[in-house]
Amino acid sequence: MKRLMLGLVVATTLFVSSNASASGSGYVCSVRRLIGSSWGTAGATLSQYYTEPFCGGTFLAARYYCSSGSTSGVCSSSPAYVHAREDLNTLTTMLLTAASQASLVDFVDSTTCNGGASICGGGVYFYGQ
Repeated sequence: MKRLMLGLVVATTLFVSSNASASGSGYVCSVRRLIGSSWGTAGATLSQYYTEPFCGGTFLAARYYCSSGSTSGVCSSSPAYVHAREDLNTLTTMLLTAASQASLVDFVDSTTCNGGASICGGGVYFYGQ
């Protein structure tokens, strides 16, 4: 299957970077856009992942994808995983599409979250979109 990666980081950099670690595969359950000064200049997107489509099965993870200037403890402190407004909009749209089409995705964590949190997103791989 064809894999597509969205973000500011090229796939090879993502896997080589010490700031990212593979987290898992799952189905997008919900997608929520967050607005406010702690979420950065363009806000953030929160996505939840489950083992089965349409929020079925077991909860796997919640990940935050933030824009530049974010100060929230659940946002990545690595410039490689901070998104410009256009990229964040595209990521949000692709996550919504994956949720509505019950598409499996791989979500990757950033290990450099503000405040040491462990739920900031590093990237998402989409299959077949």
